[in-house]
Amino acid sequence: MKASRDESWDIWDEENSKGIDFAKVLQKIKAYWPLSLLGALIMTGLALLYLYKANPVYNVKAAVLIQDSEKKGSGKGNMLNSLQDLGLLNGASNVNNEQMVITSYPLIEEVVTDLQLHLQFFTHEKIRKQPVYKDDLPFKATITDFDLSSLSKKQKDDLTYTLTWDNSGYNIASENRTWKGNWGTPLLMPFGHLTLLPNNLTKNAASEKGFYFTVRPIGAAANNYANALTTEIPNKQTSIINLQLRTTLPRQGTDMLNALISAYQASTVDDNNQLNDSTLTFINERLSIVGKELDSIEIKIQGFKQQNRLTDLPMQSQALIDNMGKQDQELNAQSVQLSMVNSMMDYLVANRNNPRLIPASLVVNNPSISAAIDNYNRLLAQKERLQLSATDNNPVIQNIDEQLIGLQKKHFFRFGIH
Repeated sequence: MKASRDESWDIWDEENSKGIDFAKVLQKIKAYWPLSLLGALIMTGLALLYLYKANPVYNVKAAVLIQDSEKKGSGKGNMLNSLQDLGLLNGASNVNNEQMVITSYPLIEEVVTDLQLHLQFFTHEKIRKQPVYKDDLPFKATITDFDLSSLSKKQKDDLTYTLTWDNSGYNIASENRTWKGNWGTPLLMPFGHLTLLPNNLTKNAASEKGFYFTVRPIGAAANNYANALTTEIPNKQTSIINLQLRTTLPRQGTDMLNALISAYQASTVDDNNQLNDSTLTFINERLSIVGKELDSIEIKIQGFKQQNRLTDLPMQSQALIDNMGKQDQELNAQSVQLSMVNSMMDYLVANRNNPRLIPASLVVNNPSISAAIDNYNRLLAQKERLQLSATDNNPVIQNIDEQLIGLQKKHFFRFGIH
């Protein structure tokens, strides 16, 4: 036996030094052809079994166009963006930021909750586990008051129930218990209230086909969909984000991508509404203050006219009134500007440890300050949205913090704000 092993190793070394001799390989296969044939048949059978048992996986795709409003304007407020486009300054791309936002965990969790993707129905077709969704279900299912806090960790990860039904109602069974439910009536389950509504497929569908369903924690379901979701920016010169979701249910994948895009658009609208509300609140407060100041000035002017009897000298009084009117207008304009600057200073000092959006109309007659406020608000909104899916140590967030500090030093500290 020792001699034969040594000879075999010699032959192997000789073949390696000269290359593979296919003739000798074929001779060895022929010598053991029964085992070779059996191995080939087993591998072919396993491959066919896998193809028969596994469900096909589809790639559902969508595209999102990001409206980059920063590049539509002009003036000093866009100089920083222009330098970044030329590569002279480092800055986070708006499209890259939005790519992180649209795939953030909170948005995906919101979509999973709205579409109730943590509830999944299946059927047994011979040896295949076939998922069923929406219009293919012989009923409509909804969960209310969803709560898994009373279950143990093991129970949360393994909530599987079988389902059978007839004209009068349906039966749900787990390993340890059975529930009897009526169509259209909420049924109390360990995970909440389950309601099943019959449809036109209920009578024709055979319940003995083997329907069952699983319930997972929303967080676990969101993680699975986040792992199956990929994004890509096809071209750095465009503002398009391509989304792709791997799923065994094309209709479910389409619904999820549509819901994800809608949730992203809603989050963008919320950011704009937050800025608009802040600005509107400030304007209303300023209108109230300015209205009182104008009333006080009008009373003083009327008292001055009466005290100096200007009505007795028509020509002189008219000239004096015109001159005073111009002076009052200029004084009032300067007073309003000074008051607005003071209000901005108070606002920034009050929020220096907790940065908030600055109302865009704080300084209306100073283009430089207005542009700085717009840029400051845009950077702060981007930071808040990125913090949904990233920590403060994220390089993009740190870059935004540096830009915010630079704006404060350049435009706000010169007013004495420290």
